[in-house]
Amino acid sequence: MAGQAVGGAAIAGQNVGGAGGGRVAFVVGPVELEAGLADDDPDRSGNVPGKLSQAAVPGRDALLEALRRLGGSTTAPRVLVVDDDDVGRYLMKTFLRDTSCVVSEASGGREALELARSQQPDAIFLDVYMADMSGLEVLSQLKADPATQDIPVVLSTAKSLSPDELSQLERHGVPVLLKDRFSRADAASEVHRLLVQSGVET
Repeated sequence: MAGQAVGGAAIAGQNVGGAGGGRVAFVVGPVELEAGLADDDPDRSGNVPGKLSQAAVPGRDALLEALRRLGGSTTAPRVLVVDDDDVGRYLMKTFLRDTSCVVSEASGGREALELARSQQPDAIFLDVYMADMSGLEVLSQLKADPATQDIPVVLSTAKSLSPDELSQLERHGVPVLLKDRFSRADAASEVHRLLVQSGVET
């Protein structure tokens, strides 16, 4: 058996404008899974033959990202989720679960700017109110940088925006996801619609 190593702005609802020794190793990035094929005794690492090793099983995003890096068949778009609240990032990831996107995360504005430049995501979901930088500040810097100015951005917030904030979003043509207006199922549908609108999903 041969094994291959795989090492205007619109507010939703409102318009505002093979290894030897009888083993096959499957490698995904730094994670290695080993399936024993012939040994009758536990190997030296303590793994029971015929069962997965105790290494952490990579998630869907890790597998897609590994294939993306290695030029595999997947063309999954990358989405960057930016929120300084762990629960907020988790919820946005659940809204993206049924899409084809690979999701990466940033827990603040400065980290978001770094990841946007280095990863060049296909879209960014950006929370408005964060401790280190507001989403509007991040948006301004993204649009001022030639390396990131063309990345579609969706601003997400559970709070009302001021007229000045809405005006800024209208200038950049940035849609807004009002998180408190939707049930979870409806929010997932709205996220998909915004991805289609941005040209990320079909």
